[in-house]
Amino acid sequence: MADYLDHVRRLCSFLFVIAVALVFAAIHMPESGVADRTPVYVLLGLAFLTGLVCHLLHRHLERSIAVAARAEAQRELAELRERFVDEASHELRTPLTSLIVAGEFLARGDLSPEQHTQYVGFVQESARRLKQIVDDLPTGVPALNGRS
Repeated sequence: MADYLDHVRRLCSFLFVIAVALVFAAIHMPESGVADRTPVYVLLGLAFLTGLVCHLLHRHLERSIAVAARAEAQRELAELRERFVDEASHELRTPLTSLIVAGEFLARGDLSPEQHTQYVGFVQESARRLKQIVDDLPTGVPALNGRS
């Protein structure tokens, strides 16, 4: 797309030079002693049309750049969201696994008092870690939702 935009810029510049040359030719034509002014009007008309084409190409170029910039921003946001989800799922998986395993051992009910205390400690520590992870989430979430 960058090559296309560069070609459009060059064409616009070329058309602008042609328009300027046509205007100069039209201005200097009456001095050459030509009584019929039709060629002057034709040259001015061509200059106008060339300027119009240049303007339209420039507008098209600006829109193309804006579309490309939006597409790039959306791609970057999608990558950011994907990284966030990957990291969040990884960070949440460890304490959740500890909770599940400790819960299964506690549910069996055949633990010694020391083991019971140890698994309750695992549950409490994992719950604290999960709470800390969840408390840290709001700082990054607004940017992922497109809000500042």
